[in-house]
Amino acid sequence: MPTDVSDPDSVAELFDRGAATWGRVDLLVNNAGVFGPAGAPDEIPVGERRSCVDTNLTGAFLCARAAFGVMRRQDPRGGRIIDNGSVSAHSPRPGSIASAAPAGRPCPPAPAARPAPARTASGAPWSWAARSTARPPPRSPAAPRHGTA
Repeated sequence: MPTDVSDPDSVAELFDRGAATWGRVDLLVNNAGVFGPAGAPDEIPVGERRSCVDTNLTGAFLCARAAFGVMRRQDPRGGRIIDNGSVSAHSPRPGSIASAAPAGRPCPPAPAARPAPARTASGAPWSWAARSTARPPPRSPAAPRHGTA
């Protein structure tokens, strides 16, 4: 049944019909999602971003909410809900802030808007790794490697 997951009434109808047809809901796989408009944050129309958030974030909530309600009332109670996250949460693409932010990770701004990297007094790039003085103790040549005899 075609459903607009961003519309609470449409989602409620989907789960009501599903429960009426099959008697229960045992599994929900939240997988609906759309790519939002690409561009720098100040170039993306708010309405287009909102549409992406309504589908990718609010839609997952509405479907989980409806499925949970059916699963709680059915006998025997229970079921499974699987939220299939977006790759944008792990490796966002520049210009994809509209779809990366609802996935859990705001996308870095476009390269032109990124600040210059911090530099040390000597002019070298500064990083936490360069500042760390903790080093693991050297491994003894006689010590066996993990997993070997």
